[in-house]
Amino acid sequence: MDGVTNDACANSYRPQINDLLEDLFPDILQDNEIKIACLPFNNTAFKSTRRYKSIIAAAGQDFEPKLKSFNEDHYYIMGCSIILSRYYGYAIDFRRPFYYDIPDVEGNMRHYRILCNGDYVAIEKTKNAKKITQEDVNELLDNFNNIDLWKEKFPPQSYVFKGFIIANLFNVTTDVSISDFKTSLLKYDKKEDDSFSQGITQVFESIFNLKNLRIGFSKYNRKEQILEKLHYKNVDSFLLNSHNSQACSEALCSHSFNTIFEEKEFFTIADIATSAANFPEESLYQNLNKQAIGSAIFAPIVDNNELEGILEVVSAEKHVLNSINANKLLDIMPYLVDEVQNSKARTEDELELIIQNECTSIHPSVYWKFKLEAKRVWETQHSGSQQEASFRDIVFKKVYPLFGQVDIKGSSHLSQGIQRYRRICCCNYPMQNQF
Repeated sequence: MDGVTNDACANSYRPQINDLLEDLFPDILQDNEIKIACLPFNNTAFKSTRRYKSIIAAAGQDFEPKLKSFNEDHYYIMGCSIILSRYYGYAIDFRRPFYYDIPDVEGNMRHYRILCNGDYVAIEKTKNAKKITQEDVNELLDNFNNIDLWKEKFPPQSYVFKGFIIANLFNVTTDVSISDFKTSLLKYDKKEDDSFSQGITQVFESIFNLKNLRIGFSKYNRKEQILEKLHYKNVDSFLLNSHNSQACSEALCSHSFNTIFEEKEFFTIADIATSAANFPEESLYQNLNKQAIGSAIFAPIVDNNELEGILEVVSAEKHVLNSINANKLLDIMPYLVDEVQNSKARTEDELELIIQNECTSIHPSVYWKFKLEAKRVWETQHSGSQQEASFRDIVFKKVYPLFGQVDIKGSSHLSQGIQRYRRICCCNYPMQNQF
């Protein structure tokens, strides 16, 4: 009758609580559902499924789950909004997605979305409560971040929430990781953000649920048919290793070349050491084995059926990357294709800007030479090298001037006269019709 207000009190009534919540926590779903019962505005669960308990136990003894991007002021304003909506009937909606970030036993962060059921909560007004008018509500609608105003309208201890919350948790790690991946691509500035590679690596570790992954990238130069390193900071290529560029046939084996370039499919190597031993003549396996890579996935980045580059996901452990979990990349490849296209457009704009800053009008026949020099300057600027990135003089060696004069005036009339003369000759001398 007096209510349960703390953990000690709840523990003393554990048998009765279990009996009351038996229908909400059926034993047959204990190892499948992630469900808890807790007090309103309290993260401590007084009833939970076995699966939830195992997840919390794997996170560590001192771990306490907390709502992501939610502070005490948000809790207070959310409580006031619920009072306005459920007690007074105002159209106030503070609902937003709730998430727990809980590490697993390997240290990988797992993301869980929380769906709360407040049907078992009642709100009671105390003598400390103030009268709420429409004017008060209008003022609050324009002052979400003014916590003092909310506490003025709803003084502490003015309302009591009785009952309990039933919360179901769902593992949305992949969805959150994809969202983080898109966010990283949108805010990435290759000139300033040195943490891009690290952030992307963490996203892939969450997607694959693996630690110590490494991410690389090699772009495809279609004109020269070579693979090239990106000249962005902290973005490496395991296919190219120490080379800045390499012919596709040299960087890849015949099988991988056909899979990536012809079939446009993922190429996976689950055990690189074994492959290197079985195929000693293949430089791909030898190259990866020298880098102490145990397993790898190479994913072609394709736009309009044209290869733009290769995403490289590698691990020091064998078998952890394979043809099965490679399919997890299918959900993020479209965003990576968009980023590659945007990156190419930005690069072309920057090359054009370098040329315009360094040169006057350029004849189209020699524009390619100036673009090559602009590309060299751009790559030097973005490689982190201390080498001076200055635009060099453009010189064409072994160029010889040709002089001549051609008078084409009246050539069309002359041509017509010759043709008429030929026809006459052919008619008069059919056996001698050659000039």
